[in-house]
Amino acid sequence: MQPQDHLPSRSSSPDRVLTSIEESLVKDVVPCRNLGSFVTTLHSEPVCKLVAQSLHKNQACMEEYPSISKFKQACISILADLWNKQSSDSPYGLATTGSSEAIQLAGVAMRNVWMAKSVGNRRPNVIFGSNAHVCVAKFAQYFDVEPRVIPVSSGSGYTLDPLLLHGRVDQHTIGVFLTLGTTYTGHCDPISDVAAYLDKLQCESGFDIPIHVDAASGGFVLPFSAAHDGPAWDFRIPRVVSINASGHKFGFAPSTVGWLLWRDPGLVPENLMLESSYLRGSQSEFTLSFSRSGASVVGQYYNFQHLGLEGYRRKISQLLETAYSIGSQLEDTGYFHCLSNAHNHCRGCGNQPPGIPVVVFTFSETFKKQAPSASLADVGDRMLEQGFAIPHYRLQTWGSEGEDIEVLRMVIREDTRDQVRIASRCLVDIVASTVVVSNE
Repeated sequence: MQPQDHLPSRSSSPDRVLTSIEESLVKDVVPCRNLGSFVTTLHSEPVCKLVAQSLHKNQACMEEYPSISKFKQACISILADLWNKQSSDSPYGLATTGSSEAIQLAGVAMRNVWMAKSVGNRRPNVIFGSNAHVCVAKFAQYFDVEPRVIPVSSGSGYTLDPLLLHGRVDQHTIGVFLTLGTTYTGHCDPISDVAAYLDKLQCESGFDIPIHVDAASGGFVLPFSAAHDGPAWDFRIPRVVSINASGHKFGFAPSTVGWLLWRDPGLVPENLMLESSYLRGSQSEFTLSFSRSGASVVGQYYNFQHLGLEGYRRKISQLLETAYSIGSQLEDTGYFHCLSNAHNHCRGCGNQPPGIPVVVFTFSETFKKQAPSASLADVGDRMLEQGFAIPHYRLQTWGSEGEDIEVLRMVIREDTRDQVRIASRCLVDIVASTVVVSNE
């Protein structure tokens, strides 16, 4: 039965409506075979129980549900430690509906800090790479900030090249947005290198440009991986003023919850802290949303306390090892070339490039010559026929000669680890059959 797009004039049996909805839901892709999504789709029995108990508790009702507020503040303190707050810092943080809201808030705070110091009526600008999530461009569009986009490519390692900041930064730049684990290829921008360039620029020009780190995925990966001992990316860098992450991705929390931390409350101008008092007591918080369930916050807190540092390290290591294995296997067939770098680390030696558990791949140059008519989009469609959803998209002008790169992406989540192995075998079989057809 097709969903009805009008309100019926009479009530219906709950069982009849329930059956109708379930018959529609069962036709969806099974979540563990939705290999393109970053959102956690497997939760333990205790988490499901806690979600059911707290689903009806509104985060905005702070005095009525003080436990939710306490859990939230505990999560913020844990993240501040994971992201290496400094002794001089007094972090201020928020739970958001996701990283998209967090990025809007981080951008608005940066803009208003700039406005308080600026002279004249010049339009502010913000700098980010073409590898940034679309929500950064949304911030610029929605809040009338000029976007200055730095192109990334295979030549820059699919990350923002600090040298390309030259000529783009000026006194009207509110900040630079960098990405820790991009949606497109999984790479991490060289945050410490960008900070060093901005340090040098400040000495030469006086421009003091802050950095926001969009760690939607990487914020819950790098603290628990061998890459944690690599270059700094967090509050160890003085120029990093704010960081966001998605708890419902590699934080394993129920959907949806995002986290946003500033290293100091003074980085959020007071004119953004609006007070409301129509609930019991009064509250002042910087958000774009108001009423939302506290269930995801409770789930996040449970995961922190249940898994601890040891558990998160174990889980993240397993996901990265799976990405290593799958990426290596795909490349070994000769059919594929991986853009993501999870498969490049040295197993057991701690030499691991910063990245997240994704496998992003395209056809190898050798295979393209063997089967010039082969299409990644067709491969993705055939995988969907097998019940696997693998997104296909185009990285425009990211090639070494400015050409587009078509890719497929598989995200390694806890409940997709086995499915990804099955899917990779299906991928190889589909492509192998393409070679046979091309040779006939």
